[in-house]
Amino acid sequence: MTFSFSFLKKTVFQDLFILALLASVLFGAFLGSRPFANPDEGRYVEIPREMLLTHDFITPRLNGVKYFEKPILFYWMEACSLKAFGLNEWAARLVPMILALVGVLSVYLAGRFLFNRKTGFYAALTLMTSALYFVFAHIILLDMALTLFLSLGLLSFLGGFYTPPSLKRRLLMYGTSLFFGLAFLTKGVVTLALAGPIIVLWLTFYKLWRKLWPLYLPTSLLLFLGLVLPWHVLVSFKNPEFLWFYFIQEHFLRYTTTIHSREQPIWFFLPCLFFGLFPWVFYAFQSLKKIGSTLLKERFLNEKEGFLLLWTLFPFLFFSFSHSKLIPYILPIFPSLSLLIGNFLTSKTQTKNSLEFKVYLGILLLLTLGLIGIYYLTSLIPDFLKPYTIFGIFFLWSGVFLGPLVLKITQFRALLPEVPLIFMGTFIFYIFIASLSPLIPYQSTKSIALTIQEKIPATTEIIALKTYPPDLAIYLNLNHPLTLIDSIGELKFGTELESPSWILPLSEFSKKWSSSQKVCAVMKKNAFSSFEEMNLPKRMIPLLSKKQLPNCSPLSSYVLLCNH
Repeated sequence: MTFSFSFLKKTVFQDLFILALLASVLFGAFLGSRPFANPDEGRYVEIPREMLLTHDFITPRLNGVKYFEKPILFYWMEACSLKAFGLNEWAARLVPMILALVGVLSVYLAGRFLFNRKTGFYAALTLMTSALYFVFAHIILLDMALTLFLSLGLLSFLGGFYTPPSLKRRLLMYGTSLFFGLAFLTKGVVTLALAGPIIVLWLTFYKLWRKLWPLYLPTSLLLFLGLVLPWHVLVSFKNPEFLWFYFIQEHFLRYTTTIHSREQPIWFFLPCLFFGLFPWVFYAFQSLKKIGSTLLKERFLNEKEGFLLLWTLFPFLFFSFSHSKLIPYILPIFPSLSLLIGNFLTSKTQTKNSLEFKVYLGILLLLTLGLIGIYYLTSLIPDFLKPYTIFGIFFLWSGVFLGPLVLKITQFRALLPEVPLIFMGTFIFYIFIASLSPLIPYQSTKSIALTIQEKIPATTEIIALKTYPPDLAIYLNLNHPLTLIDSIGELKFGTELESPSWILPLSEFSKKWSSSQKVCAVMKKNAFSSFEEMNLPKRMIPLLSKKQLPNCSPLSSYVLLCNH
């Protein structure tokens, strides 16, 4: 079985333009309209901000102390964006947005290369509007970068494997090493823990090992090591403690123990996948059902589908058995699932009474009833968000109402009629949700920081008490670390190494608070009662009004106190 590059026809550029335009609108709308959410977004912006301040691009630091939980590449990408576009929410979120956009385009090209044009288009639309993928295209986390680089590496390997010996094959195999190297520099050993077994199991199951030898393995390995080793060697020379903490604690112990207190039941990722694949989840079930039926009848899948199935199943099982589980861990399986769904949709005949479309309408009805029930029967929706509920229900159904109009004027005419209806409704609904994002309460100190800049003298010492909000230094644009009291948390390792003077125990707080120096303390509302138990004088600083707080939720989980 061989492939050529004849799929790169004029239509590919038309399709890429349409998909890039749609993804740019979907992922880019209201990108900078909400504040950074603590701790994750604040952390992954503060580290590159400190790199730009100190000009040290080898040793990651958070609040001035060493922070070795993750490799360096994502920090570099964020630092480049902040340097180019300034210190703001839009610039910081531009990185995951672009990564998500490239992921959609790469899935289209892969679907077209491995199957056909329609499969590529279906897969791209599915990935773009899968709920979990859409959410993490807007959040500053490493998982979108890992998903893209791992996917590009696996797809480059598959493409190179089937390309006849030529410069194209060599470039694809070098691309495999390049993308795996970038994934390794993004999230470390987990890249090899995922990609290695997928490839090995696939080669073993389909007895393809003999075809592996002409794939330029020695030079590909050198390229991978040449990309990965320099930073690891440099940071190890500068920080001898790096290797143990990074490889043993943050990889081996994270997976095999509950050291990070992220233990969840083994079925944890099933509901994550169910809701994360909305609105395409039933098509995923149908696709896997078809694959299962093929296996039962023929006991064999074609090699391409087998590779995608292994890519889907292995990471899901790998993280399900891990002692550390977080929702974004399963994001890397969404490109392969999208390709399987796209292939299923291509093989599906056009029917007026599609079972999947009926299920989709049923899901919409359940969501509608759920929103109405939440509105009337609970207090889960804040009062200031309730007026938007009726609009949310309308936009949820907008694809059913507006989709037929779109069919007549767009590329979607060549697709199954139900697909553009589902896509358009989801597309419009997601943009509506993004427009509400500034109103949703976040763990952010932007309102605190703006109040400090407006009301508090510059000579005042700012203290974070019993908490560490990384975004506070960002919004205050501090050129020095933030003073923390009883707030070690994730800074424990770096604090034990260097004993920084700006990270203090609770016993030091009364001394600072009672001094003649004006001091302001930032703390979470749920820690305020413990402050009152100290019986210290205080003055509550009211936050600026909503009109004075751009892109901030009316609710804040932090309070601001002063000693004078």
